[in-house]
Amino acid sequence: MRPLICLIALSLLAGCSIDPADRVYANCVSRLEAQLAEAESAAAGQDNAAAKMIAHTAVESARKIGVAACEGMRDSCRENPEGSICKAAIKTYQ
Repeated sequence: MRPLICLIALSLLAGCSIDPADRVYANCVSRLEAQLAEAESAAAGQDNAAAKMIAHTAVESARKIGVAACEGMRDSCRENPEGSICKAAIKTYQ
């Protein structure tokens, strides 16, 4: 009986999909982190300590700004799913 209940529960959960706003956010952050990983690698390769610190600070600032932009798109999609910002975000990050 338990395996049957588990099978039914799994099939019901598989039918559920992630909210488009959450998918946009997750994909946006994922892309951002991939790009920042390259920038962090370049920052670590700096010869001089001051340049390395400046590059690291720039990467962290870009992360904060990027995450805020991803959050803004997610919030826009939640507030107005038919709005132009949401439609563009879904087209870009879906």
